[in-house]
Amino acid sequence: MSKSRTIQTKMWTDTWFEGLDVSQKLLFIYLLTNDKTNMLGIYEISIRKMSFDTGIDKDTINKTLEQFKKDDKIFYKESHIIISNFLKNQSYNPNMKKSAINTFNELPNSLKGLDKVLDTSDISKAWVSLYESLGKAYLMLPKIEVEVEAKSEVEIYNTTPAEAEECVNHSFKNQSPPQEKEKEKSSAKKEKEIFDWDKLLEFINNNTGRSFKVINKALRSKYKARLRDGYTKEDIISVIKNAPKTEFHKENNCQYCTPEYFSRADIIDKYSEVTKNDSETTVAPKMNT
Repeated sequence: MSKSRTIQTKMWTDTWFEGLDVSQKLLFIYLLTNDKTNMLGIYEISIRKMSFDTGIDKDTINKTLEQFKKDDKIFYKESHIIISNFLKNQSYNPNMKKSAINTFNELPNSLKGLDKVLDTSDISKAWVSLYESLGKAYLMLPKIEVEVEAKSEVEIYNTTPAEAEECVNHSFKNQSPPQEKEKEKSSAKKEKEIFDWDKLLEFINNNTGRSFKVINKALRSKYKARLRDGYTKEDIISVIKNAPKTEFHKENNCQYCTPEYFSRADIIDKYSEVTKNDSETTVAPKMNT
């Protein structure tokens, strides 16, 4: 199975990255994306493999790694690559966090700075402990959102050792598990505000005479995509009401009238303004406003 890693496009305008030569840039990107990478940003890899995969000679790799260490970007210790800003540039769900914690537990104690195994039964607590250890040792900082007087959110990116410890400590004080739960509730509320999916499903079943059981996550994404395209909820409701009334769908017992069918842009264009007596091919033109 292939892996996915996030690389920020702003890297290309970062003054540090702009100052690297071609081989240094190649090695840096390689260390972020090679097949040894994991959810933690700490993995075992040999100089020989780095050289074989990139075509960069070993001496150049060693010199470049020394430079990355001086710049507090990447550390090479006990044959392990440690990417200092890896965690803050990734987006983690609970399973991904658990994977990172499990990888952390398997590291030598000399690398992780702890002689204990983190308990994955409490992901939030273990995640904080992970940051406490790695953050202070390798500047592996989280992406921190703090509230300012204007109630806006800003991201803090620290690069110096002194700022690193302060930033890590600040994050633990301001990003407690209850806050994470509140964010999850807020996200669920926003999801509910887009559509009441249960009522939408019931509406589809009532208009088609069918008995669909669920509108899954992938299908919800399609409906939300239509809203981003500029269609309205009223457009989608009209399609669900109008399409089953056409002769074509009546003759076919609405077998094509599925939740997925109503999420398509071409179907919304076709049926959102069809009246009760229209045929399958008669569509009122959409007016530009």
